Amino acid sequence: MKRVILLFLTLTSFLYSSEYKMLIDLRTSDSKIIKKALINNINAISEYQKSNGNTINVAVVISGGAYDFFKKEKVSPTVKKELDELNDKGVKFEVCSMGMKARGIKQDELFSYVKPAFNRAMALVKWQNKGYAYILVK
Repeated sequence: MKRVILLFLTLTSFLYSSEYKMLIDLRTSDSKIIKKALINNINAISEYQKSNGNTINVAVVISGGAYDFFKKEKVSPTVKKELDELNDKGVKFEVCSMGMKARGIKQDELFSYVKPAFNRAMALVKWQNKGYAYILVK
């Protein structure tokens, strides 16, 4: 009987849990916005959804002034640690290759978990086609 109840509760929790998908178009060069709108926001939303039995998947597309926050030699140790923790939580990071080329940034200058995309527009379209909701951070 206990097994039946446990199975019922497990199946019921799957029926009522939801998956949320968030796409952040990150363009800012402002460290306060990176901290508040990216790091703190993702952490708060993740904890909230987890406490409600939901999951959240986050993708971040990096362009504009945001490149320096993902460069090994430029970012502060505190921000690096926080970005590493987001990566550990499953946040996906992509960077616009065309913008990298225009700025003379090489892939090995970025954190290993930052993956190149053809360009910002194609990365945004790819994630939106997968059902991710668009949020601009600039």
